[in-house]
Amino acid sequence: GNNQLVLRTREIMYCLADNVNTFVHRENKRPFLAVKTLKSVESMLPRDTFHRVSRGAVVNINFVEALHRSDGGYIRMIDGKELSISKSRLDDFLRKLGRNF
Repeated sequence: GNNQLVLRTREIMYCLADNVNTFVHRENKRPFLAVKTLKSVESMLPRDTFHRVSRGAVVNINFVEALHRSDGGYIRMIDGKELSISKSRLDDFLRKLGRNF
C-alpha cells in the first residue's frame, strides 16, 4: 500500500515464510505481514544476531529460550513457539550461539 512500517531489529523475535510473503513476529506485538520473501527479509537483518534455522524460519538468537536435539531438533523461542532446525544448519547455529553468549 501507501504506508511503510519501521521495524526495529532488536524487537524482531523470528520471521516465518508464508509462500512469497513473510510473517515478522515481534516482541509483545502482533505479527506483521511483509510482502517480501523470507530470503529478502533475511538479507536486511544483521547476520550477527539472526540465523536461518530452516527453509521457512529465521530467528533472532537473543530470543531463543532452548535448543532441543530430540525429535529431529527444534528451538523454543521465549514466546513458546517451537521451530524446527535443519540438521544442515545446526552446527552454524551452535557456533553463532557460542559467540553471543
